[in-house]
Amino acid sequence: MKKVLSEGKKVGVAFVFDKTTGIKLFADKAFYALSAKNPKQPEIVPFLLKKDAEAWAAKLGGRLASYTEVLAVAKVGG
Repeated sequence: MKKVLSEGKKVGVAFVFDKTTGIKLFADKAFYALSAKNPKQPEIVPFLLKKDAEAWAAKLGGRLASYTEVLAVAKVGG
């Protein structure tokens, strides 16, 4: 995605896979858990259900994040 955006192109659709079930999701509709283990490179884990993302974040000592936050953390488009 970084390459596409750096070339000035627009991403129409992006997909991620739910950590629990493996189901393909629209990236902007998923819920994300961010780990706090490495603040410079947090683990980004997508989920279909908000409760699953919250549970995973709590397990990792992390937090819930939106799609926009995940893009910023991953430094996509910036």
